[in-house]
Amino acid sequence: ELIFKTLQTYSDGEVVGWIEEPIEGGAEPEHPAQVLKLEDSEQGHGATSDNEESNEFELESDSVSPVLVFVSIGLGAVALLVGVIALIKKK
Repeated sequence: ELIFKTLQTYSDGEVVGWIEEPIEGGAEPEHPAQVLKLEDSEQGHGATSDNEESNEFELESDSVSPVLVFVSIGLGAVALLVGVIALIKKK
C-alpha cells in the first residue's frame, strides 16, 4: 500500500490536511489520505484504489455509436469557435 498525504489550500487561505490514514475495520476518517493498493499481477487485479468501486465502469467498444462520437466532436469544435470569437470581440 502507498499512502499519499496531501495538503489542500483554499482561496480563503484555509488549509485542509488529507493526511489521516485509514484504520482497517474502523470508520472512514474525516480527511482520509489517498491509498493505492498494489497487488500481485498473478491474481489478475493489478493496482487498485480505496474508492475503486465508485469509479469503476466498463465500456464496451460497440456501446458507443460512431455518429455520437462525431456529433460530440463537432459540438466541441463549435463551442471552441464561439469561445474564441467571444474573446476576440471582447478585446
